[in-house]
Amino acid sequence: MQTPAPAAASPRPDTSLGPALEALGRRDADLARAYAACGLPRVRRQPQGFAGLARIVVEQQLSTASARAIIGRLESQVRPLTPQNLLRRKPEALVPVGLSRQKTRTLLALAADIIDGRIDLSAVAAMDDERVIEHLMQASGVGRTRMIEIAEGWRPYRSAAARLLWHFFRHPGGTA
Repeated sequence: MQTPAPAAASPRPDTSLGPALEALGRRDADLARAYAACGLPRVRRQPQGFAGLARIVVEQQLSTASARAIIGRLESQVRPLTPQNLLRRKPEALVPVGLSRQKTRTLLALAADIIDGRIDLSAVAAMDDERVIEHLMQASGVGRTRMIEIAEGWRPYRSAAARLLWHFFRHPGGTA
C-alpha cells in the first residue's frame, strides 16, 4: 500500500482511523488508492443526541454548503435544537428553513419517538451496527440505506470507509 498523502489542513487528521483504513486498503484496492491520494479524514465532531441526529437527517443527499445553510437556519429557529423544542414548531413553520417535507416529517417523527421513549439515543453508543439500525428504523422516515448492503465487505470498518469516501469526494481531484 502507498504512503497516504497528507490530510487537508484544519482541523487535524483523525489518526484513530489509521488502523482501520490500513486494513481496508489491504482488502479493497479502490479504498487503498483513495487513502493514498487523500490521507486521513479530518476529525469530525457532531453534536451528540438529537441535534447530531437532526444534522445527519438534514445532510442526506445535499451538498455540504446547502446542508450547512439549512442547519444554520434550523438552529437559529429552534434553540436549543432538542426534540421538545422542535415539536413546539408547526411543520409549515419549518418550510422557510429549507427542509423538505420528507425531512420535516422525519425530524418531527424522530423527536416524538425520542420523547415517547421509542428511541433511546443514550443507549445507541453501546449498540452494535445492526442493533442501532433496528432501533432507529422504528422512527418514521428512517430506513436501511443501500450503503449498508454495499459496505458489508468492509465490516467491521464500515464507518471508517464511509468517512474516507466522503473525504476523497471532497478532496481536490477526488472525484476522478
